[in-house]
Amino acid sequence: MQLALLVVGLAGCVLLFWHVGVAPVAEALARLSWLLPVVTLVPAAAIVVCETVAWRYAFARDRVALPRLVAVRLAGEAFNHTTPTGNVGGDAVKALLLRPALRFSESVPSLVVTKTSDVVSQAAFVGVGSAVALALLGPESALALTMVAFAVVQTAAAGGFLAVQVRGTVARAERLVSRLGLAAVGLSRFTLFRLDRALVGYYRRRRARFVLSVLWFLLAWVATVLETGVLLALLGVPPSPGTALGATAAVTAATFASFLIPGDVGVHEGAWVLALGAFGVPGELALAVAVAKRLRELVWVAIGYAAWAVLTARPASSHGEPRRRTA
Repeated sequence: MQLALLVVGLAGCVLLFWHVGVAPVAEALARLSWLLPVVTLVPAAAIVVCETVAWRYAFARDRVALPRLVAVRLAGEAFNHTTPTGNVGGDAVKALLLRPALRFSESVPSLVVTKTSDVVSQAAFVGVGSAVALALLGPESALALTMVAFAVVQTAAAGGFLAVQVRGTVARAERLVSRLGLAAVGLSRFTLFRLDRALVGYYRRRRARFVLSVLWFLLAWVATVLETGVLLALLGVPPSPGTALGATAAVTAATFASFLIPGDVGVHEGAWVLALGAFGVPGELALAVAVAKRLRELVWVAIGYAAWAVLTARPASSHGEPRRRTA
């Protein structure tokens, strides 16, 4: 199934480049010159740090040093982007890389909470972006109306996802567990009931940490919008925070709906062309933005695999992590 979707996505990319033209896109990217590596690394580094701090707050207490969490997150996200496990398969890798410093009973709840705060922040971000798009493009815009619909769906999904955990019903939601990639960690049904208790305890006693986790994910979205704005400015598009925010939110909504396609191949590129096109950005510049962001993704995937190699090569005792540590 996923292989077929990947083939369809690749075919869509080919058609998109054929329609827009490879030469105009290459010419647009040439404008970035030596700034392309800077744009690829600097804003993304801020995104990585914000997302890692968000994950740290998903623990009931600070249990792992931030530098190691950054490395583990990079490794897990590399697997997410390059293996046929959707956008969550790397969570199993993250849990395994945190061993033996943390037991699964400590690491897995944090991964579920992180996924929840990420979904909640994404729903809020798409909601704000849809409001901006509606204001700039008008109620007759198909893009703006579609974004509003996606915002409603994502908000409902985020609310349902959170409710399942607060009510302690994860163990009975076997499809949800499979979707989260937790089965790959080898969790038994008994362990899932322990996961239920851990999640309920977190949401009852650590609400402030959950709010902070959501806020740090929102800061990561702000950094993503800034990255879009910088790319557009360097490509010669007049600066417009509304365009950067609205287009980024539209692409976020599109990729949320295309989680079955490995790497969002085709959807990522097409969504940027459609979203920026609605704001008046020429197709070749929009596709250049998509390519630049794809290059950024590939660079950080390589960094993630390098982090994975380092983490798996070093003995666990050399990480300097204590077996237990109080807050």
